Amino acid sequence: MDVTALPPIDPRIPTSTILQNLLLHAPDETVSLGWLMRHLGGRSFGIILLLLGLMGCLPGVSAVAGVLIAIPAYQMIVARTSPVFPQFLASQSFKKQRLASILVRAVPVLRFLERFIRPRWSTPFHTTKWVVGGAVLLIGALLFVPIPSATCLPD
Repeated sequence: MDVTALPPIDPRIPTSTILQNLLLHAPDETVSLGWLMRHLGGRSFGIILLLLGLMGCLPGVSAVAGVLIAIPAYQMIVARTSPVFPQFLASQSFKKQRLASILVRAVPVLRFLERFIRPRWSTPFHTTKWVVGGAVLLIGALLFVPIPSATCLPD
């Protein structure tokens, strides 16, 4: 399904630029979650965890989000280069136009955030990834705890 292969991602290129360039290399009609994760490489961890974290804020969905958050968190702990989901999830496809409409709204926000967020630690990347994966796994497990209003956004 790949139309063209993207070159390796330069770590100095902002994620917003990479997301914007994805549309240039996308297949004509539809893209799959697997295609998106392959082309984002290691950066897909952050994007997937952000989306699942936002999903965990929805009432009644927190237990499902907790399980889904545990998948990439565990993969970060065991030092996978990018997240891998079961084939039935990775093969889910959606229209390229839908991806474009999401990116039109997301890229400007991400560009704003990238002005403030920069790598600052001098620790090895794999160690940082292991620690963050452990913390996210703990947060995913806490989504199972039945604390009233714990998974709701504040008023």
